[in-house]
Parts: sequence; C-alpha cells; structure tokens
Amino acid sequence: LRQENVPSDAAMLVVSNPKTDFERAAEGSGLKTEIERMRDYLDNGGNLYVSLDPYVKTLPVFESFLDEYGIGFAETVFEDGASQRNMIKDLTNAITTDGFTLVTEYSKEALATAIKDKTESFSDGKVIVRECSALELSGSAKPLLISSPSSACQSGGEIVDDAGKYTVAAYSEKTGKDGAVSRVFVIPSMYLSASDALVSRGYSNKDFVYAVFEEFFGSDTPPYGCKPILYDTETLENLTMGTAKTYTALIMLIPAAAALVGAVILIRRKNR
Repeated sequence: LRQENVPSDAAMLVVSNPKTDFERAAEGSGLKTEIERMRDYLDNGGNLYVSLDPYVKTLPVFESFLDEYGIGFAETVFEDGASQRNMIKDLTNAITTDGFTLVTEYSKEALATAIKDKTESFSDGKVIVRECSALELSGSAKPLLISSPSSACQSGGEIVDDAGKYTVAAYSEKTGKDGAVSRVFVIPSMYLSASDALVSRGYSNKDFVYAVFEEFFGSDTPPYGCKPILYDTETLENLTMGTAKTYTALIMLIPAAAALVGAVILIRRKNR
C-alpha cells in the first residue's frame, strides 16, 4: 500500500497481525498514505478482514480508521495514565485452565444467525478463540461472536469487569461513493484461524471462517465440511473447564466413597 492502490477488482483486503502502525502522512506533504489507499478501496465497495494481536499496542492510526466503522477496543486506564487492553477470561466456558481459550457464542444479530445456521450444517461444535480482547461497538457495528455470561475482563492482572457477554468478533457496513457498500470484519485475536483450531473436529472455526468469507466477501462455493487433517500433538479436547470440573468432582467421589466404606468396615471390626 505504500507504493500502489488496492486493485479495484479485489474482493477482500486482509490485514493480519500487524506489528507496526500504518503510515501517517506529514502535514502538507500531499502524499497518499496506506490508510488513505485503504479508505479509497472501501469507499468504492471494498471489503476488509482484520485479525489483531491484542498485545500489540502501537496502532493508533489503524485503530482510528476502524473507529470510523464503529469498532474499538475496550481498555482500562490506570492511575499513572497508562492503558491496557481488557482481555476476556472465562474460567467456566474455556478449554484451558487459565481461562483464556474461550468457547464463544453467536450473537442474536441476523447475520450471526445466518452464519450459525450455515456452519451447523457441517460442524457440531462452537467457535473457539484464545487471548482475545473485548470490542466496543458504536454506530452501525454489530457483534458476531460473544463470550459467555460467566466471562470477565482482566487488565493489568486484575478483574476490571464481570458483566459477561463481551463482543469477541464484530462486523460493520458503510455506504461509500455511488451507494457502494463496504464491509469490515474484526476479531482482536490471532487464534481464530490457528492451525490447531482449524483442524479440530470438536469446533467450528474452519467453517465459521468459510461462512464469513461467503457472507461478507462473496467467496464462491467454499469447501464447507471438508475433512480436517488431525495431528496428534495439536488435537483439542471438546471439553470446557466447567464440564471438566464436574467430571473431576464425579471421579473424586469414587475414591472418596471407597475410603468411607473402608473406614466404616474398620470401625465395625474394632468394635466387635
């Protein structure tokens, strides 16, 4: 984008895990910046897919651009003036003990329902994301994926909010030149399309990504339901921490019951 515009016939522009911010032109330079080229593309009906590493905090120019579509990032500002993204943690509906690999839910928005219906034709599970910050929406922006009611937001190592149902992935539409409609999809996590998430039979990440491409960007005949290749070292268990705790409690009852029966027998023998 520093050298040339986005091709006018591009169906989608992908911004994945940027480590540095987009250019901000010097005042009066007259040079077209990366953001301006991106804005020109979207103003003419282009589409944008964004996945961000929530721990990268040097993107004020790009984040300001996403604000134009009503998509921002929840942050906590501390007493010293420093700020930090709010990371979503869920000790019940997560598949890791640290609570940061979330089993998400679909929002009630019409597009989310359409994507859910499409993916459920091929996948039985839900969508999982890891190390995800919470999104704040305004204007035309709407949630696609949300965290469970048991989730909370953590910032600076402390729980700063426990309302639950935070926006994990969102979309927005905007009418540009000549009535052209642009669409933007944003998820503040790099894990949605990670290899172990895509190949897991227990979750629907693969088909969710296909459905987003089809609904947002007009992708033609994506390969829904294709058989994933499973690697032993990357297989995920379809078990949330809440369910795991229940199973653990049930399993612990067995030795506890055995110990109780043994104690009763021992006491009876001593009292003979």
